[in-house]
Amino acid sequence: MTGKGEEKKKEMQEKFQKWMQDEFVKWMGEKAKALETAQKSYEGIAELKVPQWDIASATRIGDMYLSFVNDFRDAPVPPVLEGDDELVSIYYQGLDEASKPWVDKAKNAYEFCLITATKVRWFNQFMTRCEEELFKLDPRAYPRASELRGSDVYTYSSYAVPGLVEIGVGSDEDLEGGE
Repeated sequence: MTGKGEEKKKEMQEKFQKWMQDEFVKWMGEKAKALETAQKSYEGIAELKVPQWDIASATRIGDMYLSFVNDFRDAPVPPVLEGDDELVSIYYQGLDEASKPWVDKAKNAYEFCLITATKVRWFNQFMTRCEEELFKLDPRAYPRASELRGSDVYTYSSYAVPGLVEIGVGSDEDLEGGE
């Protein structure tokens, strides 16, 4: 590489580091604070001691953290890095590394959901979502369940109790269209 190429690469790295330290870290800190506040609110549901709601809130906490991870993993590559495959690769590795604590928080919430659902035998769409997300995050550690489950919606139905049938109430003319 020429001296100019090296100089340009160094300049790009410096711009990227400045962006990471100024804008990205600030954005991440604000988002982290908001996520913490939301998590505390969701965890307050545990005081009600309703397992179905614990399962739902744990699912929402996991979804919230996973959404955050996806937001910054899906962010476009900063313009200062475009054109340099090596720096773009380092950028994506850095994002993956930075996202690990948030992925772990999502996993913990989803695991709590599954453990609670199994303990109280409450299998619904929230528990299924936790199971699916854990499988996506780490298929080896969280394989798909192989058992069949019925629907989580129960509808009571019974045969209708017949009432008295009155024969001959109307005339035959009424039945034939009347003449």
